[in-house]
Amino acid sequence: YIEEFYSVSGTSDQRFVINNDTVDTESIRVFISESSESQEEVEYNYRANLYDVEIEDNVFYLQPYRDNLYEIVFGQNNFGKQPVNGNIIRVEYRITVGEEANGINTIQLKEPIQNISSTIALQQSSIGGAERESINSIRFFAPKSIQIQERAVTENDYVVLMRNQFPEIRSIAVYGGEELSPPQYGKVVLALYISDEENISQANRDNYLNYLKDRTATTVEPIFVPAKFMYLDVSSNVYYDINATNKNPSSIESLVRNTILSYSTDNLEEFRKNFRYSNLVANIDNEDPSIVSNDTNIRGVISISPSRGQRESFVLQYGNEFDVDKTFVASNLNDYRASVTSDSFTYNGKTVFLQDNGSGRLDLLEAVNNNISVIQINVGSVDYKTGDVNIKAIAIEDYQGDYINIYAQIKNQTIIAPKDRILKIRDEDISVSAIGRRR
Repeated sequence: YIEEFYSVSGTSDQRFVINNDTVDTESIRVFISESSESQEEVEYNYRANLYDVEIEDNVFYLQPYRDNLYEIVFGQNNFGKQPVNGNIIRVEYRITVGEEANGINTIQLKEPIQNISSTIALQQSSIGGAERESINSIRFFAPKSIQIQERAVTENDYVVLMRNQFPEIRSIAVYGGEELSPPQYGKVVLALYISDEENISQANRDNYLNYLKDRTATTVEPIFVPAKFMYLDVSSNVYYDINATNKNPSSIESLVRNTILSYSTDNLEEFRKNFRYSNLVANIDNEDPSIVSNDTNIRGVISISPSRGQRESFVLQYGNEFDVDKTFVASNLNDYRASVTSDSFTYNGKTVFLQDNGSGRLDLLEAVNNNISVIQINVGSVDYKTGDVNIKAIAIEDYQGDYINIYAQIKNQTIIAPKDRILKIRDEDISVSAIGRRR
């Protein structure tokens, strides 16, 4: 915690510059006393705009200065009271380490409190730390923030307001409640991707709701939901010239794996960001001079976490047309390249997996000694055109890990992000084989 003091000279060119470039601007508090001898202070409240500010209001504003510093300004007796000659301004704030403070889940007292036995229990890990907003982000959001005048009417208004106010929100999608199933009219859905958090805490929900209640129409109720993901399963055979490099296959594989993860970080992992196959395979080819070409296959992945032993149904919306192998009708089940399949799980004491039959039916199959047999037919349906997968209520007894992956072969090389899902490539979903050849 830092305190800074300023003595008001009354000159028009005096500036009140905060002298730390790592200031947490959310923590700034401003107090003004009449003189250095006065013991009474009046707190001035931060305002982000001029809306509803009167001449005599005790408010301050914040604006960028040079060298990554911030400057406190006042309302010039037009939009808030201006300090006068001889006043003392006291500013208190925190300095921070940005993203490094995220994920703290244990706090200990530096020194014990005398005669008191105490422990500290955290309700959730620390979140919300973020680096300074980038120049490109400011260029995009600042004009839009001015245009909407602190009011949320359109979907984009909500995006701008929430991103500007809450730095922990990495991405946001907004759509009307009428698009839910079943529809909820008069509501607006805000799907939030929050840094390092899978869910939205109640404290955050309350903060978001309080912030929006004076900025939205009284007839509109915001609903906050955590972001959902559609992961991409990447399987790549990479061919390289062994005469052009001293690297072994594992080194090439590691380079390519990092390239794929970087592509996800740089090009996906936000709402409305689509996957472009040509860009990824080009990045793989360009990763090392020895790489000649690559053969890469992409599948969409949605993970489900059924309650073990309980009957549950699932509706999965991939939002993209599936690639379907119609040759299944005249072919052997073992040779069929499924459009939809899953990880294995335990059902009725057998290790099974889901697979479509090429005609829109979802079955339970068992693999024994590389021979596939049908255990139960019609446990769901597949709409190849819309990319919807419906799994009927079945009791899954057990499965490995925390979830079951449902894989879908997407028809088009450009994969469109569904409105309520974020595309992302996980490390566990990457398979790379480096194959050396002589040219």
